[in-house]
Amino acid sequence: MDKGYFKSKNRLTFKRKIMEEIDDDEIYVNVIESLGVFRISKRDFYKNFDNVVASQSWIQGIYSYKKIPSWANKYLSLNNNTNNVQATEITSRKTKMTNKKDNPDIVGDEIREKIREIGKLWYNSPHKLILSEDACNYWAKLINEWSNDESLPLVVRKETKRRGESINHPSGREIIFSDNSFATWIICNVIENVKFTLKEIKKLLENDEIPFMYIATKELKEKAKYKKQLGDNETIGWRLCHKEAIGFYTKEKIESMDIDAIKQHFLKYANPKNIFLLPIEIGFLGELKEFIEEQK
Repeated sequence: MDKGYFKSKNRLTFKRKIMEEIDDDEIYVNVIESLGVFRISKRDFYKNFDNVVASQSWIQGIYSYKKIPSWANKYLSLNNNTNNVQATEITSRKTKMTNKKDNPDIVGDEIREKIREIGKLWYNSPHKLILSEDACNYWAKLINEWSNDESLPLVVRKETKRRGESINHPSGREIIFSDNSFATWIICNVIENVKFTLKEIKKLLENDEIPFMYIATKELKEKAKYKKQLGDNETIGWRLCHKEAIGFYTKEKIESMDIDAIKQHFLKYANPKNIFLLPIEIGFLGELKEFIEEQK
């Protein structure tokens, strides 16, 4: 659904208050009077624009680009009559997916094969950030043990406006809401070959030393149980992507979801073997199935 609506004169502008009020799959709409309409889901915003979220301007509430990054043009629709655009006129992504079967395949096998070729090029690129197999194996095992230890919370990337908040699931398990900060923290530990035990993880949680948000804003701190922010880290300039999709694809609240489904989400979300990194410049490729398949 399209909820966030903001109008600007000639710059791509993100307003934090609006972005935080919408859900992950809802669309933020920036009508740029001199240019067109920029539409992006909250989920894609936090994936692709982590530089914005980490900026001082974002903390203050608003961020504007002097020039739209070339890789972000896919979210921009040029329109000569933007003054009449209303957020309610924009079809949601879910509706588009529903109608996809009624539309012809305008991409085609040839283009998809080219995407696969690009995926292969990146997989074999000497510039790719290589994660230690030993560290990946260690953390994959640790995450599996973590998921089975009911004294430890499960972390979910859902309802990111509740980042850092904690609830008690009807099963008795604590659930923590996060954006990609938690998965990024794990990857940073893999990169630095830092290894914790479950006992140490419990201590880190008690001391609020594990981040579940990029920036600990005043609004988030007021409601959050865990207030640690990710801040500067080894993945700056890179975008974290998942090989196997981790989305719940449901509007159902975490409180009413089956705990096993939440556990499976946690395992895919936090397992470093299900994660790869792309330079921000080509981060959008991490959304394309053909490209992802070549990274597995």
